[in-house]
Amino acid sequence: MTVDNPNDRYAQQRAVLQEARESGRPGQQGVPQGQPVQHAPVQGAPIQGQPVQGQPPNAHQNYYQQPPVQSQPCYPPGQIPQQVIVQVPPSQRPQAQEQQQPLIQGQQTTHRPPPNYGTTTGTGQDVNNPAQGLVPSAADRFPAKTEWVDVWWIPIFIIHTGAFLGLVAWQAIEAFSQPTDPFSTVPGGYSLHWFQVAAFLGVALLVGALIGQMFLVLAKTCAKGIMWLGVGIQFAIAVAVLIFAGIAGNWIGIILGCVFLAVFALFAYLIRHSIALAAALVGGAARAIQKNWGIQVMTIAYIGIEVFLYGVAFCWAVAITVKSNEEAYGFIAFLSIWGLFAFYWMRNTLCNAMHVTYCGSIARYFYMGDNQPQNPTIISAKLAWTKYFGAASFGAFILALIQWLKAMAEAAKNDAQKKGNIVTLILACICICILNCMEHIFKIVNDFALVYVSIYGNNFWTSGKMVWKLCKATNLEPLFNDSALGLFSWCCSFLAFFLSGAILSGVSYAVFEDMNIIRMISDASSGLDFPWFVALIYFIAMILCAGLVCAILQPIDSGARTLLVIFMEAPAYFHANHPQVYSKVRDRAAKLGLVDVAPAYFRY
Repeated sequence: MTVDNPNDRYAQQRAVLQEARESGRPGQQGVPQGQPVQHAPVQGAPIQGQPVQGQPPNAHQNYYQQPPVQSQPCYPPGQIPQQVIVQVPPSQRPQAQEQQQPLIQGQQTTHRPPPNYGTTTGTGQDVNNPAQGLVPSAADRFPAKTEWVDVWWIPIFIIHTGAFLGLVAWQAIEAFSQPTDPFSTVPGGYSLHWFQVAAFLGVALLVGALIGQMFLVLAKTCAKGIMWLGVGIQFAIAVAVLIFAGIAGNWIGIILGCVFLAVFALFAYLIRHSIALAAALVGGAARAIQKNWGIQVMTIAYIGIEVFLYGVAFCWAVAITVKSNEEAYGFIAFLSIWGLFAFYWMRNTLCNAMHVTYCGSIARYFYMGDNQPQNPTIISAKLAWTKYFGAASFGAFILALIQWLKAMAEAAKNDAQKKGNIVTLILACICICILNCMEHIFKIVNDFALVYVSIYGNNFWTSGKMVWKLCKATNLEPLFNDSALGLFSWCCSFLAFFLSGAILSGVSYAVFEDMNIIRMISDASSGLDFPWFVALIYFIAMILCAGLVCAILQPIDSGARTLLVIFMEAPAYFHANHPQVYSKVRDRAAKLGLVDVAPAYFRY
């Protein structure tokens, strides 16, 4: 038997059929050319290149490899020598791609139950509604008909803040109306005026805005490196302090420094995975911010709020200074004690309202994707400053109360230290330690509670209970996440402080004659009086730049907390709208065991 075209498998098949007809083997019937062969499934190995009728093989597995096409004899069925069959090792066989099958309603899983946020206590046993009680339903998010929450705190805040601002404005006008110019007495022959200081601080604001935009761009790809840089800087500062304590021979400082370094190194090791997760959350939030022009506009408004707060603090300090010169000590005590609480409450409330605005806009971006409203930031801002403003005021009031009590304890400590009262000093230190812990914990609860307020429209108390359940379900991950986010903000502010100082030095050398830091250093080296007041203005300008960078990066902090809540509650929406960001967050959350905590019925 010869084959005209041995490279054609159909020609080979026709040749085998022709040979079978000529040999007259039993059970083989002649088949017209072009029709398929009908025979019983062969129990041996299949003929090379010939299809086998019978049980179909797995479509995703190929246990035989086609050899190179070459001229070779064809063998009848069941008579192929074993050395002809080329088998592929299992390691080289193409594996079938694992397909993810969605969970069937009512199907049991081996995952730990997610936190119960709903109004019922269901855990998935209901076949018709397995997710009931696990997480709030989709209809609860961004409700079409929102209600006013914690509404009584709005008029209380407005009346209280209005009284404080009126008193500060009254005292500041009296102080600024005096004929003396406080800057005219600067030593060293420097003549400064109000407009020079204002122009210099305006340049500082511009420098801070540029540095903040730079860090906003770097947050997309370099967030993890910035966080670990912050860890390294803090560790280096602790080592430097330890070295100085050793040079001074302070053994107590050396022992405490060694303990602090050991605790800090252990803490950095324990939160290494939280740093990676926070970096992924920061990168996702930075991408959302750069694609949402409304958030960038609100950032400018937030900067305006920060400038306003700095102005109020400045006027408040001037008023206290003027009254101290007049020896009005009773009024000074009243303005200092009550004004401090009023300032804390006002600042925290305005920052909370902006936080709710950012969280609502970013949550709509990741929850809804292309189905989000046309102007999500405007909708979120409208709710944050009207119907949700009471919740922001309530949370800010509790935080301001804790901060005010801590300030009073610090004042008592300083007074006891001056008078040598050991008992009062010890009690004040204990109170400061407790209040520090309370402030840190409640600030975390406040930030995450306002995320739930922006998404579900609940009051602050209900949202706080949801945060507590989230912390229990994730082994207190919001606390570690807050530490990692704090590293990012701290490192950016630290770098911005020194970078702005270098830039302002160059600007002052080129533009400002009487605020030239090069001239100040040169005069001081020549034996002239150093203008400490001008140096203080420089220091204030550098702090202003660092604070402005924090204000620009505030949407990233809010967005990272929002993404953590979205990932833990409904990752399906996250995955469907932004799969790349979700994959990075999921890979890093898996190292913390948070993937098993996410709701099983919505997990990818």
